Amino acid sequence: QDYSAEANDVSHNLAIKACMNIGDFEYGKSIICDPIRAAKNANTMSLFLQNTLIDFYGHFGALDEAEKIYHNLSSQRDSFSVANMLKMYVNHDASHKALEVYDANVKSHNDVCHMLALKACIHSDQFER
Repeated sequence: QDYSAEANDVSHNLAIKACMNIGDFEYGKSIICDPIRAAKNANTMSLFLQNTLIDFYGHFGALDEAEKIYHNLSSQRDSFSVANMLKMYVNHDASHKALEVYDANVKSHNDVCHMLALKACIHSDQFER
């Protein structure tokens, strides 16, 4: 097991989350370049970091960037990937897309996904759903 890679992932995750907390999109993007360079491209980064990037881009409203990462994950997606996409769509008035993601990923649902889907239903006036 490569502990240095895991430590780097955690360090990058914390730095990216800090940029989210202070609202610094540009500095966050500069931090993202380091793990992408190390992995040779974004598709070979750890799932943990890719989920962080989905959350980062979603937080700043860069939906296209988050969607690219999410779609490239196809077979690797986990409940964190799905929850990050749901949160992004709900927070950016795209509840219909959130519900599409929710419906397409039944195997990856957890309590957070269920809660975000309920929130999407409320935002889109789909109370009967």
